[in-house]
Amino acid sequence: MLAEAGAVQLAEHLQDPRRRDLTALPTITIDNAETEDRDDALSVEMPESDSSMADGFRIGIHIADAGSLISYGGAIEQEADRRMATLYLPDGNIGMLPQGFIGRVGSLDPGKTRLAMSLVAHVDPSGDILEWEVTPSVVRSQAALTYQGADRALKDRADRWHSMLTHLERVALAGRRKRESAGAVNLDQPEMSIKVKPSGEVDVRVVQRFSPSRTLVAELMIICNSLLAEFCRKEVLPAVFRSQASPDLDGLAAYSQPGVHQHVGQVVPNNVGDASRPPGVIEELVKSTLGRYLITKRLTPAELDTIPAPHGALGVPTYIQATSPLRRYPDLVMQRQISHFLGSGQPLYSVEIVASVLHRAEVQLRDLARLEDGRKRYWFLKYLQQSHLDGMDSREHVEFFAAVVLENETRRPALLELAEFPFRTRATLPRPYVPGDTVTLKLDGVDLWRRVGHFVYVPNGA
Repeated sequence: MLAEAGAVQLAEHLQDPRRRDLTALPTITIDNAETEDRDDALSVEMPESDSSMADGFRIGIHIADAGSLISYGGAIEQEADRRMATLYLPDGNIGMLPQGFIGRVGSLDPGKTRLAMSLVAHVDPSGDILEWEVTPSVVRSQAALTYQGADRALKDRADRWHSMLTHLERVALAGRRKRESAGAVNLDQPEMSIKVKPSGEVDVRVVQRFSPSRTLVAELMIICNSLLAEFCRKEVLPAVFRSQASPDLDGLAAYSQPGVHQHVGQVVPNNVGDASRPPGVIEELVKSTLGRYLITKRLTPAELDTIPAPHGALGVPTYIQATSPLRRYPDLVMQRQISHFLGSGQPLYSVEIVASVLHRAEVQLRDLARLEDGRKRYWFLKYLQQSHLDGMDSREHVEFFAAVVLENETRRPALLELAEFPFRTRATLPRPYVPGDTVTLKLDGVDLWRRVGHFVYVPNGA
């Protein structure tokens, strides 16, 4: 596999006359600071004759064309198929593809000429997409921005990338509004970034998913994946379509009202019904820990199929995932399927092959997610142990944590989420506490073997 990775050459692909040369476009990537596999880039092209944007502008969403570089059925592909996705762990990542291949010819790194599959869209001044096309391309990124750097650029009018990011944000927010009007639920849940330093010390940061640049990237990827799904549907290309039923949020309106407590599972009358929920109810719910939890419980699992169907939770008529071909095998398959069709007019994969990938991916990606969650939980508990328990005399030092009650039933300890970290645990509480209440917990111990944190309720927060 490594020999095959080292033999991959870009030159012959870069000279393919069927590829559109987009290297002159101002193009950037936006990722986490530690990202090494940049598989998507963004560009904006303004009309030369009309700076007022009366005719709108063009955006490009460029996906690394890994499928054209990896031999079909070769050693790299076989190993990617076996691994199914890159495994992201606090103590190190296990790549789906060889890192040498990604860095040398795949990743859309700044200053590097790379193969891509590009979605190019003409956008009106308000950010709505008027027309779009998919094309094989050659691109060159000018900068690799971090999410923090992109957020600063969005605020700073003097920043080199401010204008470009502002236009991209306009498209992203227009897409978000359209999805929400179609019933999408955008939870934007915070998550923990956990890294283990060489010294063994555990670093934990809470990442807010609703920062401007993260929202921008997420929305543009949804736009890209939904339009690529529409392309597959229109061209009758065998594809791994992802669908999900629209969530039934009837009865949750009362939880958006401050000071109103209801027991989880109790039906709250909602005279207006789902089709005409009061404006702002869902927006208020997703701002609270309890609201996000209750909505999540109403979501049905997403399904994979070769037949297109609506993705209700995202608010789009059809959806695939093709924007991470360096990290997920189904994305690589879909990106290659579309890229091959653009060059030959014929699909590469049959329905049977796509269905085989689909069924294996359903099982393996679920297993990988459980493994990642388990390792994150272990290392977070290790962090609590290092920072709050080790070397401290428990008689003199007590660490308190605020927590939000999610469930408090009679049959088992209450389920809570820490206010400082998006981490759920159980503790025994008095019955008067109901979902939405905030209580004080004391960390009493950590069981790393069972991945359990022992938290004890502190009466009156004392």
